Amino acid sequence: MYIQRNALDQLKRHLSQKEISLILGPRQSGKTTLILKLKEELEKQGKRTAYYNLDRLEDLELFATQKNLLEKIKFEFGEEKIFVFIDEIQRLKNAGLFLKGLFDYLSPHKFIVTGSGSLELKENIVEPLTGRKKVFYLYPLSFEEFFNYKTAKKLKDFLRFYQFNKNGAERLLDEYLVFGGYPKVVLAKTTSEKQEVLQEIYSSYLEKDVKALLGVEKDLIYQHLLKYLAGEAGSLFKKSEVSRNLGLNIKTLNRYLFLLEKTYVIKIVRPFYKNPTKELVKTPKVYFLDLGLRNFMISRLNSFFQRDDRGKIFENFVFRQILDKAPMFGVWFWRTETSTEVDFILQEKGGILPIEVKNARVEVGTVGKNILAFLTKYRAKKAVIVHWGEEKIFKRKDIIISYKKIIL
Repeated sequence: MYIQRNALDQLKRHLSQKEISLILGPRQSGKTTLILKLKEELEKQGKRTAYYNLDRLEDLELFATQKNLLEKIKFEFGEEKIFVFIDEIQRLKNAGLFLKGLFDYLSPHKFIVTGSGSLELKENIVEPLTGRKKVFYLYPLSFEEFFNYKTAKKLKDFLRFYQFNKNGAERLLDEYLVFGGYPKVVLAKTTSEKQEVLQEIYSSYLEKDVKALLGVEKDLIYQHLLKYLAGEAGSLFKKSEVSRNLGLNIKTLNRYLFLLEKTYVIKIVRPFYKNPTKELVKTPKVYFLDLGLRNFMISRLNSFFQRDDRGKIFENFVFRQILDKAPMFGVWFWRTETSTEVDFILQEKGGILPIEVKNARVEVGTVGKNILAFLTKYRAKKAVIVHWGEEKIFKRKDIIISYKKIIL
């Protein structure tokens, strides 16, 4: 069953561009389903397409050289332009250089290519493809995609849906906050089936990405690191302390963190600062790209509303919403030496935007001292507070505070 993905429309808009459309994301995030859906729609329009899956040996053999592949396409389709889909490109040695050569052959074809995080781990694909590709990231379902699949409604309708069907809205939130957005998990009907799929995804990740690519020698320690990160999601990550507790040297720890980020399990968020002598620096935070995988790692798949880590989950949920908006300049958090902290900082064209996350109802007009401190220090003109209460815009002197109910 196909779940509508926002990336589909983005890919359609890029089909007219000569650049390679490169889709990256974690295993089982739906990359193959996405390109097969695009392939089907193109064929309905009378377009000609070719599909190669490099998990299949017979397809992989066609990629001995760029010339060999292009001659195969010419033999089957003639001289006309076709849309060529290449799935699991990371199976190919020197994939970046291969795609560069394919692009430089000046063939008339449009190439749409998928790869897992291991593609970036195995080689530097970015440099060979500079100016030759546009990257699209396909993560597990966002809450917007999840809500649309479950209700056939747009995310902008969520608050009205919540208003008229509070129990139904909270059931959907609970499902997403506990089990996350991997497509196979979302499609699973029962709780036990969802747990089984998360087990499969977790095992597949450890076996295929971790061991095969970087040869993790201390598998048990690596799993302990995963559990630690999951349990402390959104907290300051003090490398020296983690290194000492797990018996890992800093170099190995950094290598493991690099692997986790490049395979789209976590995202490292760094502190926002202008004067490093006055603010706490270099101590990052870690968030998960999928809450289901995070909860599975700590063996806690019970209801969100009955848990003592609701604050961590809700903050991670808001972070994922921020990430889905593809912030132009990235995401930071702010923390001073005196522990004054704001959860997220975005740099926009119009200035700096602080975002505070509260797993509670906040009275409109109430502004915490932390966010006030940031607004004063950086002379920011607006801020956002995400909470479980009323949605409203409040003006405090010349500063606009937007109170958002659950959805950013």
